[in-house]
Amino acid sequence: MNFAKRCLPVVLGFAMAFHADLADAKRYLLVWSGDQVLDDGIYGQPDFLAVVDATPGSPTYGSVVNTALMPAIFGQHLLAETENVVDSLARALDPRVIARSGDALDSGLGIPSSTLNEAHHMNVDVYVDPANGHRYVYLGGLISSNIFACDVTDPLHIKPVPGTMTSQADPMTWSGKPPTDNICGLAVGSPKLRRTSAVDDMKLLPNGNLVSSQMGYKGFINEPTSWPLGAHTIAKASGVLRDPVRFPQATLTPTLQTPGGILEFDKIGKVLGEYPAAVPAGAVYPSGQFVGQRVAPLRYRARQYLGESSLIDTGPEAHPHGIGLRTDLNSRSPYWGYYHAGGMSASDASKTAGKGILIASDYVDPLSLARSQDMDTYADQGTTVRFYHLNHLQDGPYAVVQMPDGPRVESIEQQQTPEGLMAMAETHLSQHTGMFVTSMGGGALYYSPDITAPRPHFKLVYDFGPGTGPSLFAVSADDRYLILPKASMVSPGMRDANGPLYNRDYASEHDREIMVLDISMLTLGNHEPLCDAAPSALFANTGSPQPGSGKRTTTGPNRLAPVRLDTFVLQKQASKYWPNNGALDCPFPVSDVKFNTPENLATMSGPHLVVTDKTQGYVATSQYFVDLRRYSIPGVWSLSGIAPFDPFSGKGNTLGFKGDFLPGSGSVGDNTVCMMRFNRLTGALSLDTAFRDATTNGSTVKPGCISWERNNWPHGNTGHASPHAMTFVEDAR
Repeated sequence: MNFAKRCLPVVLGFAMAFHADLADAKRYLLVWSGDQVLDDGIYGQPDFLAVVDATPGSPTYGSVVNTALMPAIFGQHLLAETENVVDSLARALDPRVIARSGDALDSGLGIPSSTLNEAHHMNVDVYVDPANGHRYVYLGGLISSNIFACDVTDPLHIKPVPGTMTSQADPMTWSGKPPTDNICGLAVGSPKLRRTSAVDDMKLLPNGNLVSSQMGYKGFINEPTSWPLGAHTIAKASGVLRDPVRFPQATLTPTLQTPGGILEFDKIGKVLGEYPAAVPAGAVYPSGQFVGQRVAPLRYRARQYLGESSLIDTGPEAHPHGIGLRTDLNSRSPYWGYYHAGGMSASDASKTAGKGILIASDYVDPLSLARSQDMDTYADQGTTVRFYHLNHLQDGPYAVVQMPDGPRVESIEQQQTPEGLMAMAETHLSQHTGMFVTSMGGGALYYSPDITAPRPHFKLVYDFGPGTGPSLFAVSADDRYLILPKASMVSPGMRDANGPLYNRDYASEHDREIMVLDISMLTLGNHEPLCDAAPSALFANTGSPQPGSGKRTTTGPNRLAPVRLDTFVLQKQASKYWPNNGALDCPFPVSDVKFNTPENLATMSGPHLVVTDKTQGYVATSQYFVDLRRYSIPGVWSLSGIAPFDPFSGKGNTLGFKGDFLPGSGSVGDNTVCMMRFNRLTGALSLDTAFRDATTNGSTVKPGCISWERNNWPHGNTGHASPHAMTFVEDAR
């Protein structure tokens, strides 16, 4: 008997067992969703967790089979705390609301926790309660700063996590009796937070707790003095503590601004710590091999639109977004962090051994993002990543690393390559110590080959182009492939100072797509990568002078540069565009799925994140970023001295709202959820056209996708919604 005949029964047996497992396990896709206020003009409708049948072959595959509502607890909301809702809107929410008294912490404004959360991130790795085996997911509200807790052990009958704050759903939104089943609990309400706001990414820790990145600061008129070792001074130096005497029109207290931090909480929402992400300007290593050297580097360039004339210290500029976590690795840095009480001797380094590394990427000051619209340059974006010893989070970062700039010179500041570090993703195999980070505004992928190094560094290994929006991505379990969404915030017709910007450098540059990159040579052997940014000579930096620096800006690739052979072979088109230096270990694309729907192209957004099932045979994505137009915030313009008519961009609030309303990000998307099949051997990715919802799929919805722009949900007729974070679960009963 030859080898093939001997192996065939074994292979068939494994295949049959695999398909039997799929048939036995009922699988669901949980989607954290926010009500679209502006579709029907009704405020107060609840945000919810949607449950989608994700079992291939099921008669309802692709259908929304359940929804769980967020509890309506009044006063548990950042907008209620900081008086960011005008009286008329608050009264529309509930007749019990009293008029605003002027107290900066007046929770009498009755906006409930169930609404206007701006549904954002959740823990992708489901929490399994060691006490009872139940499975929990935690959902973060970007604007509300709330974290909700849902027991999804039975995805068709979701309950609050025991011990969390509970309430019925807000009865305002139903004409009959409000539902009592399928309601989550509130774990961390905004009033529990003293130093941070703007909940973002979430991860599980080995000790059974959870951490979330908090992009924003949380300030008060009477600022607490409990921040350790000068963080209060840091906040003042960063300009986030506003004087109510000097700014009498500013009803918005200094919240949702820089610096943010890291929040640790337990399964019922007890806050265990709010840890600083900022280090003081000019801070130096007090001990160890780097004694006297700077902890944080200088920013790579000044920002004219923020009034900067020279490089500044990046230490105070902390707005954590993505979290990377390796619990099996330990840094070789002997430095604990700026907030460690006293110096650190060489022997102290052993105390960090085997405790893991947490890394956070700096994305954007949340309030500056909220004020930004279209393609202006207000958004105060981050360009650093911050390293923590996992067992000393309270001591702050032990290293701050500035991402290197690339060869492009952009006239739009927030499209320079390091701007807006959106997401982190770690390698998985124990022999690999690398980690990736994406810049959403800059459109680049960075890689560090060794995050355990005392002073880690990153290289630019793939440049997708300006405004291409690489977002929340995934690395395959074998570290061979990187599955990356390109949201692409540049739409047809958009221009920069040099002319048309859409697809400026190559034909598919601003496609809304999921790309699969082969990273196997990059991760092989933990070597120092040969791959790096392309030389500047490969770009035509001959355009108009860049504001501030005066450098000539990029008009496209250098047409005299050699053709990229890998681009020609793999993408079936000749191109002069070099996304890197072309070294043998550089990532290269192997497949993609396009999402160039009319709405995605019109709204400056596309796929924002991806999640995989446990087999990594299926990949789901959502087509929504952030809107913000529904939030009314008195004083939001006068707070920073920026008028409703913006002197930097020459733009005003063009949405027809009064000046109190936010202009919105302009990056929205078509509000669909899509399913793809992934071949783990070849990296091939394709839409699963069997994934569909007969009640919403029409000619305008791409096959393989289901739409959140529908009127009816299992919980009632509450209109359109926007999907954001997702995770796969199985029925654990």
